[in-house]
Amino acid sequence: MTDRLKIAYEEEQEKILSLWYKYLSNDKRSFIEYFQEEHNIKLADTTSYKRLKRLCKIFLKGKKQ
Repeated sequence: MTDRLKIAYEEEQEKILSLWYKYLSNDKRSFIEYFQEEHNIKLADTTSYKRLKRLCKIFLKGKKQ
């Protein structure tokens, strides 16, 4: 992986982690577990920040920590 791709990947992971703290930190489940168990939505490990953010706005808008 080139340095530029590695940096972009790490930045994406940091943004995903910030979403998790915002919406699921008290729940303790991952986004994959939460959306599968609560909404029957299967997410891949490679689901993007943009998609996760959209799902959170739709399904977790009132659940901010």
